[in-house]
Amino acid sequence: MDEVIREIREGVEAVEESVLASRRISGARVLGVKSVCKQSWQDSPTSVEPRRNLRPRFAAANPISRIATLLRYRAFLDAYRGARDGWLAGHAAGFPQGTYWLKKFANVPLATPN
Repeated sequence: MDEVIREIREGVEAVEESVLASRRISGARVLGVKSVCKQSWQDSPTSVEPRRNLRPRFAAANPISRIATLLRYRAFLDAYRGARDGWLAGHAAGFPQGTYWLKKFANVPLATPN
């Protein structure tokens, strides 16, 4: 146990020294406690970070596997939306498998798996 703690401390110290050295080279500064405490809790950054177009819900090394998963997810969403619209209109609707919360707490019917 002592050896693990020693290795972790040495690793943290190495990272801290590396970051300090890069700050010295770049001239970047770190805010102190007083400066942080002077800031308003309502302040927000003025810099704008570029928005990203990808919002990956599923990751896979194999693009074919990822695309197949996205298609299954899209099919689930389409089935869910159709069932929800029908259910809200008062029609009998079978929700797709995977609609756990509604089955458990709203007692909605599930569609039979294919």
